Amino acid sequence: MVYAENFDLSQYGQSQLSAHDIYWVKRDGSRVLVRRAGEYLDQENLKRYPKLDFEIKIDHLKILPAKEILLKLKTGLRPKEKIKLANNVRDLWSEWFFSPTSLSPLEIMILGDEIMSDSYKELASEWSAPSTILFQRSCLIASLSLLGAISLGYTSWKFLEELWKINFTYSAHFSEKGMKLSDLNDLEKNRTGKDEQTYSFTLMKSQFVSIVQMTELIFEKSDGTGAPKNISYHELSDLERWFNYLHQSISWNKTLVDQDNQHWKNIWAEDPFDILSKLQSDSVDSMNHEYIEFEL
Repeated sequence: MVYAENFDLSQYGQSQLSAHDIYWVKRDGSRVLVRRAGEYLDQENLKRYPKLDFEIKIDHLKILPAKEILLKLKTGLRPKEKIKLANNVRDLWSEWFFSPTSLSPLEIMILGDEIMSDSYKELASEWSAPSTILFQRSCLIASLSLLGAISLGYTSWKFLEELWKINFTYSAHFSEKGMKLSDLNDLEKNRTGKDEQTYSFTLMKSQFVSIVQMTELIFEKSDGTGAPKNISYHELSDLERWFNYLHQSISWNKTLVDQDNQHWKNIWAEDPFDILSKLQSDSVDSMNHEYIEFEL
């Protein structure tokens, strides 16, 4: 274990997630784990411990390039400068997700938390309480959706911020309803197609629809004729397909903070929505010639 000295809660700023395993150091020198990496930080609660140490769990230098890009977009730039940043994200995509030093799920969560903590800090305590797994899933998907959208050329910060909130609240909605682990197992069966139509609770069919069911109901056809049922994934926009890909690929009932988690690696193993190749592609020539500013 690598423990840091002189632990100071102020280093977390407005962050809502713990980037490290945090320990209470007792008078006899023994340590008691009081917060795991990736859990809701709850700084007020931690202040009651006289002395704290933490075990380092992430490499801040790895997330620094992505953080700098997001902060630049957040401050507002000219269109051409934003396009350059989107190209930078695309250039770094393989390094972030397909290299031996790729970002871990925890590092992705912390990246989003450091940039977007103001967007959900009022709800973090309430939504993390029922299920840490759901809360972490929300943070992970929201942060991945943000990076993917930038890679696809969406650079308006107002738009990206709303996109992050939408993706976060989709998973967090289940936490708000007080989902239990047994319920998450049913959602996982629904995600993987192993659903036997037997549910341990009655709300599954009426309220907790899958992302596939949702897209069939709300997205109109690409020819503008409406009648959205049985829509093809190829008729969705790039962001809609990216949203689908993440929710269909990321587990509902597994912890996501383990850097060696095989499930995390499997997320990138297949590309059923033909979207990953586009995120990494250098052939999006239109981005170099055309710019659309999305304002909400």
